[in-house]
Amino acid sequence: MSEDNSFRARNLPPMASCLILGLVACRAQAGSQANRSQAGGDPELSGGQPATLRQFRATVGILNAAFNVDTATRRLRAVSTLAERFNEARSDIQKRLLELAVAELDDALDVLSTTTNPDALEQLGKAKQEIALGLAAGTWVERQTRTSNAILQCQCARSHFGSNIDFVPGTGNRMF
Repeated sequence: MSEDNSFRARNLPPMASCLILGLVACRAQAGSQANRSQAGGDPELSGGQPATLRQFRATVGILNAAFNVDTATRRLRAVSTLAERFNEARSDIQKRLLELAVAELDDALDVLSTTTNPDALEQLGKAKQEIALGLAAGTWVERQTRTSNAILQCQCARSHFGSNIDFVPGTGNRMF
């Protein structure tokens, strides 16, 4: 079976255009190396992809997952703030933010499903469980507690992606 050579960029941050240009360059290089390897057998090619392309794809995948987890964490922090400040008032907004955080974690899990990082996958799964309990919570206190637990799980998972990967969101008041 051949490996899927398609590249999926879900919702990468703005710097993704530079990364995608790098991917295009790696693919062009892979094509020329593949042509050479058919004639002489290039040892760098394994499974039809040069090592640099595989490494590049893995790096972009980690960046994508880190961005998704960071976005989910920001939404979870907004839920915690709203619950603390307004208690049950507008709990519909709190619940919608929890649902959006789940969607971000699903994206991260999808990207990470092809990696060998079981610890991060487990932590993100636990975060989703806490969010589900928060959505089912009967009181704002329970929702806030479950949200805080989910934030901790996300931070734990995020630590497995490496250090010095920081996304600085713009300023404003957009929650969704």
